[in-house]
Amino acid sequence: MQAEVYYAGKPVGMLEWTPDAYGVQVRLDCACPDCGGALLRCFAAGGAQTLRVGLPEPVDGRLRLTRHLSRETLRAAGYAQAVPARFYLAVQPEEAEPEPQSAEQVPVPPAAQPAVPADDPSPAPRTGDAVLDALLDSGNSLQDHYSGDPVVVADYTFIKPLLPPESRPLFSGGQSPPQTAAGVPGFRFVLYHAVGKEYG
Repeated sequence: MQAEVYYAGKPVGMLEWTPDAYGVQVRLDCACPDCGGALLRCFAAGGAQTLRVGLPEPVDGRLRLTRHLSRETLRAAGYAQAVPARFYLAVQPEEAEPEPQSAEQVPVPPAAQPAVPADDPSPAPRTGDAVLDALLDSGNSLQDHYSGDPVVVADYTFIKPLLPPESRPLFSGGQSPPQTAAGVPGFRFVLYHAVGKEYG
């Protein structure tokens, strides 16, 4: 399926949404809108949550993105069986439009509304990515011994929101990682030693 991508209410490009056995392959190609140098992300709207499709990169005067969104990511954002209704570029996800009030609804004065605690943020957009500050460790030669792919080491607190809930007990301690990973599909521990630690 192809869909238009919008920026500030105007179409700026196209997005291809191609389902496969593991989720959806996404390809985005857009004109670079005049956004004052802001870092634009692609979002999808129309599901239970806003879906952060990804961060397009400038290539040859255009914004492009190719990535895969997993079934888990789509399910969690409300797109397991549906295609997003709209795709757009923005710095932050758009606010949900307020529901229309019926004649019988009486608006509550601001003073009477309960205060929302500062530590109770609205749900973050769902994605398969996390944007993390990182250091390039030229001495890191850690590889997945099955695939040969390089491995990036990340702190659990930063990746916890990206993990499916059934995998989180793997990181709670108490057992050594090889025993706890058994039976959780999609997970493979890469054992390594760091200075002064048995695991990691």
